[in-house]
Amino acid sequence: MSDHTVDDFAVRARAVIGRIRPYGAIVGLGLLIAAIVVVARSGTALQAALQALRDAPLSNIALLLGSSLASVFLTGSVFWILTNRFGRVPFVEMQALMASTTLANYLPLRPGLVARVAYHRTKHGIRARDGLRTIIEAMLLSLVALALLVPSLLVRDALGVPLALALAMPALLAAPAMLHARSRALAMAWELRYAETLLTALRYHIAFQLIGAPVPAATSCAIACVSMIATLVPFVSNGIGLREWAIGLMSPLLAGYSIEQGISAELLHRAAEIIVVVPTGLLGLLWLWRLPRTPTEQRSHK
Repeated sequence: MSDHTVDDFAVRARAVIGRIRPYGAIVGLGLLIAAIVVVARSGTALQAALQALRDAPLSNIALLLGSSLASVFLTGSVFWILTNRFGRVPFVEMQALMASTTLANYLPLRPGLVARVAYHRTKHGIRARDGLRTIIEAMLLSLVALALLVPSLLVRDALGVPLALALAMPALLAAPAMLHARSRALAMAWELRYAETLLTALRYHIAFQLIGAPVPAATSCAIACVSMIATLVPFVSNGIGLREWAIGLMSPLLAGYSIEQGISAELLHRAAEIIVVVPTGLLGLLWLWRLPRTPTEQRSHK
């Protein structure tokens, strides 16, 4: 498939998604409200979760927030690697841009995606189709991470391989691709995306523990896969509503807990995410606002 074919597909896909996204935002918000109502009316399940959260050690809460912050950093690093093939973007500037657009993507219609492409075009002279291409590539890298994580868990169950070794296998298999110039950027970006996937699993492991419903590490990885698939749905901002119900509905199957407990764990996970995304996003906006204009940006304002 040629680069022009990929670019044309990205533009057409963005147009279709843009028309559907307003309805997705409404559905996502409705699902989120319904999830909150279900947990609020759960009675004993809610009380048990709140009591476990009150008794939880501060180190677990700090680890939950810290892993969310690390994911923001890894996301910025992935896009820095992918974008630098088309234009020179300083590392700190990319981190600020990704933090601010991640915050913007919590708003309806995910304006952060459009803003990021427009920023690169104006600030660094990167074509819009190249900016869109990095977004598509990042999504595909996430899908590849999930596609390799699931077989690793199955191998672990079938052969009794230690979980740490099973989780490391995909990263080890992809490492040789970093030795070749043509595949180095994508391989490095994928390694970081895979690390972000494992961080997501860690957060769910902690979140379920914090509500008094601990799950094994392997189950946390499976739950993370469900969460990331829901997040990748392009019609809803950050999987709002979808993630809550996906984790809730899968909890009886994957973890043996009730739907209400699964939703509670996801709401806690979502809260930790927002606690990190809001300040980092605002700091990112402040950093970008204070940057001097480049020659490319000055010409675009004439």
